Amino acid sequence: ALYFLAFVILFFAIDFTIGKIMEQAFPEITYGTYGKINTSLKADQDLLIFGSSRAVHHYNPELLTQGTGMSGYNTGLAGQGLFYNYALLKDIMQKQKPELIILDLSPNIIVDPQAYLKLNVFMPYYYGHPSFNEIIRIDPDFSPFKAFFRIYVYNSTFYDYFRSVISEIPADNGYEGIKATMNPDTYLPMQLS
Repeated sequence: ALYFLAFVILFFAIDFTIGKIMEQAFPEITYGTYGKINTSLKADQDLLIFGSSRAVHHYNPELLTQGTGMSGYNTGLAGQGLFYNYALLKDIMQKQKPELIILDLSPNIIVDPQAYLKLNVFMPYYYGHPSFNEIIRIDPDFSPFKAFFRIYVYNSTFYDYFRSVISEIPADNGYEGIKATMNPDTYLPMQLS
């Protein structure tokens, strides 16, 4: 029984310590999914773009700034749908009021059979962001017991954190243009008959 008690105390001490370290380090992540969400939460811009991968790859805030004179940031995140956009916008609106919001709607963002499976991306925001907390709780598999353990809450953030520490991530406006060219040898023009 003494060994079990020692194990439990050690487990909770490690969980608490890792939780405190990640609580301080997490907002500084600038790489990957969590870097994108963190940067979006800090984006104090006049114009904000929301959506999934289509938004990320098609809306260049730099061009919109040239046309409107408003500063802009693209908060779009590939693979995410309305839950992500709702929680992010609600959180941002508590701190600032953008002049213009663009929401790219596509069928996959509205009707996503995997929507509930994607909610765990918000776990690291569970304690500090009530808007994300609200969305996390609609997951049928959510249990407050899971959120009690900080190692569980932050377990998917370690890679993004270490990448942020190792690599210098250039500041951007959230836009990820697709740079590709078509090979004319493999392009088959449509035949008109």
